[in-house]
Amino acid sequence: MAANLQQYVINEHGEKVIPATRRPDGTWRKERKVKEGYIPQEEQPMFASRGTAFRQNVPKCPGMDEEDLATAAQQAKSRAAKKNEARKKKKAAEGATAATTGLRSLSLRDEAQPAAARPLAPQKPSQAAPAQQAQRAQQPQAAANGTQAATAPAAASGDAADAGPEAAAKKLRNLKKKLRQSEARVQKQKEGKPLTAEEEEKLARIPEWTKEIQHLEKQLQS
Repeated sequence: MAANLQQYVINEHGEKVIPATRRPDGTWRKERKVKEGYIPQEEQPMFASRGTAFRQNVPKCPGMDEEDLATAAQQAKSRAAKKNEARKKKKAAEGATAATTGLRSLSLRDEAQPAAARPLAPQKPSQAAPAQQAQRAQQPQAAANGTQAATAPAAASGDAADAGPEAAAKKLRNLKKKLRQSEARVQKQKEGKPLTAEEEEKLARIPEWTKEIQHLEKQLQS
């Protein structure tokens, strides 16, 4: 291979040959005759399919310079990039609009709902039983002891029953707090400011939170 890269010479017989070369061990390689029309492997043209050859040989517009072709290709890429950017902005704007609509509808529903109909956190048994404790204090000591022994399992079951509505009310408050905090992120997105991955994830969950709030409100009202 290295010998093929050397310049051919014409010997005394008029033949084209690769001259003799010395090996690293000091011995000589004899000269080699080059056949007429032989082309070394590294000098042979690369294979190209018909489609590739056709595209390479497509005639250019008369009078168009290479710089004009490069500029046209760059403009085509720029148009594609602008189209993709506009698509992303449109998608982000649609998400922000949906989030704003959900927040506005939730706020209007809270304002229109009467105070008596709004779900309230259920009172704990310790806060709801002062009257019962006063009645027990008026009864004889023996009857009070019997009543306390009989009502101990009932109080435990009451705590277990109240744990469900209390947890639902707490979750409802937390979800409404998350929606209020999302208003700042929606405004930030409208202004074109970059959002972190966590903020984008929270904005995407606004419709889910809205549905869950509606479900919890119906559950507490029933």
